Amino acid sequence: MPRADHAPAQRAGRRRAFTLVELLTVIAIIGVLAAITIVAVGRVRESARTTRCGANIRQLQSLALIWAKDNRDWVPQACWAWKTLPSYLNATNLRSVGYTDETGTCGAVDDGVTYAPHYGINSQLVAADFSSNPTAYYVHGRYKFSPIQSARTIVFTETKWVSGWSFNASAVTDSAPPGGGRTGAYMATAFTFAPRHDGKGYVAYADGHIAMRTQAEMNATNPDPWTAGITN
Repeated sequence: MPRADHAPAQRAGRRRAFTLVELLTVIAIIGVLAAITIVAVGRVRESARTTRCGANIRQLQSLALIWAKDNRDWVPQACWAWKTLPSYLNATNLRSVGYTDETGTCGAVDDGVTYAPHYGINSQLVAADFSSNPTAYYVHGRYKFSPIQSARTIVFTETKWVSGWSFNASAVTDSAPPGGGRTGAYMATAFTFAPRHDGKGYVAYADGHIAMRTQAEMNATNPDPWTAGITN
């Protein structure tokens, strides 16, 4: 009889203990939840970087308009982001109206090569050959804003560093390494366009709106997105 009294208690004790299978199942569930959480956090971070990038390029467009009001409606020059302009010129750029390297930095850039600015001005709006038109290259762009304030006219896009365009970064950015270094292409073309955000990159237009475009869209030739509203 005494043995019968202890049997239920022993069985209850065994039921309260985890089996190896149950323990492995719990660990597996925790691992799956952790993986889901990591992916979700990564997506949130990427979304935040994308949102910040859009805000940056919108601010660049706003600064360009402010600069234009102070400079007889001209579009900013090619060296719109330079920290120092050539000493022989009495000129200003977007730094005079509030541009900083923080504004010019896209959070998605982590290649260790590309330094701010991570955006470029449409090369069609500035002198492509500064030797033939140094005024348009160093002082102001080739066009005024009022004739091109179009929803089709590109002003700024995201850009990437391009081999052979390694200007002295110490003149372009505050965050360059000592002695200068490689920098982002600050004039935008189809060749320098950077679709950093899930295959798309930001584009700011002369009328003030921004959009995301693919590389294929920026490579189009008919119509050419880089000359739309300027030559058409």
